Amino acid sequence: YFGTSRALAITSDRVTAYEGHRLDAGAARATVNKELAALRRAFNLAVRARRLPLSAKPAISTPDPHNARSGFFEDADFRAVLAELDAALQPVMEFCYLTGWRVKDEVLALTWGQVDFAAGVVRLEPNTTKSDRGRTFPFDVLPALAALLDRQRAQTTATERRLGRVIPHVFHRNGRPIKSYDDAWQGACERAATREGPAGTTVITRPQLAGRVPHDFRRTAARNLIRAGVPQHVVMRLCGWETDSMFRRYAIVDERDLREAVALLAKGTAGGQSRPRALRGAR
Repeated sequence: YFGTSRALAITSDRVTAYEGHRLDAGAARATVNKELAALRRAFNLAVRARRLPLSAKPAISTPDPHNARSGFFEDADFRAVLAELDAALQPVMEFCYLTGWRVKDEVLALTWGQVDFAAGVVRLEPNTTKSDRGRTFPFDVLPALAALLDRQRAQTTATERRLGRVIPHVFHRNGRPIKSYDDAWQGACERAATREGPAGTTVITRPQLAGRVPHDFRRTAARNLIRAGVPQHVVMRLCGWETDSMFRRYAIVDERDLREAVALLAKGTAGGQSRPRALRGAR
């Protein structure tokens, strides 16, 4: 399809056209996704090898309409789980809850060299994220996040003095990188979701915590930003979504728009009007 085109000539628009061409030709969605993934991998390798500038890499997504993300954390539920986690994991999950960044590849890998206290920002360098693009999150204007990083810096400094060595990672367990958290997370969710009932029985008090995973923090942070009035394109930059289609997989909507729409419906049906004005008299 691309023939002898140079990599610089393969733009996002041309990739989109290729995707449509293959689907129109009868190729299965899964087949097209594999082809797009191979093309995306080729561009990533070219950028890493410095054969192509990052700015020339087209945005290539592999949408799956049957793979929408689900699950939000309300603040009270999050606090309940947080209280059940050990001291090393609490700041990790709180950082994810506030920023929407990915736990394993972005947060646990974060080093102090990426935290700029003077500028008040934390940075992810290019080629360290899922999309290979860099990212910046200003923390000095978010008091909860600023306080978290201050506490973590003070705790890390105290541990460095006790151990007599530099600790590069922002989040650690007694100076050692945190490698796993799944079992601790699942146990915390189970404890937060239940309480002891009469005669030693277990009473489920928060059934909504069943199946909750740390990745749900991405949807939660994005929803909180949208609720606060942050435009979608800025939310995508802060949390690390490259395309609208990827963002839509998380089923995040501006609830203010929905509320305003329903309020208009309520206004239109007030005073005994049983259906929208545009439909009355249509018969």
